[in-house]
Amino acid sequence: MRRLTDRRVLVTGAASGIGRATALRLLSEGARVVAADLDGDGLKETLALAAAQGSAGGLTTRALDISDERSVGDVVPAAISELGGLDALVNAAAVLRGAHTRIASFTHSLALEYSKQGLRAVNIVPGGISSGITDNIGSLVPADTDWNLFLKLTADIGDGLPGPENVAGVVAMLVSDDGAFITGTEIRIDGGAHM
Repeated sequence: MRRLTDRRVLVTGAASGIGRATALRLLSEGARVVAADLDGDGLKETLALAAAQGSAGGLTTRALDISDERSVGDVVPAAISELGGLDALVNAAAVLRGAHTRIASFTHSLALEYSKQGLRAVNIVPGGISSGITDNIGSLVPADTDWNLFLKLTADIGDGLPGPENVAGVVAMLVSDDGAFITGTEIRIDGGAHM
């Protein structure tokens, strides 16, 4: 399916996990992608994987530290210039930290504030994704975590835990015209574990 032909997308966190899977999926559907990450070796691997699937011609990589305002200020305009504009930003750059609460109102506020300008904001909530970032989760959750509840929430559902590719498919739909009327919401990708 090539529903993203000529879509211009910046993907952060594209050196591994969900970011890499998303960049590769978008490329496979015809998008032109700037893949950005701190991990230069990981970006080289993403480029090699894009070459293996025959889509490296649509990929540019950039070193980006999203925690550094100057880095963001340099890379985003460069990506826009390289692509000739920007149709979507996929912020998949992440660190994993445990906390007792999450704030979804930021997504709702962005969607409300910018909808008249044609911008959409969607929060993808991957639960229990099998990815490199989750390998050391035990050291990252709060000390008073109820492990029985935690294990229940990450238990295999059906055919097992979803992987980064499952998230990438949903992102591709959102970037396409198929997702044109989805904004200001969360989409859970967890196989029903958080119901």
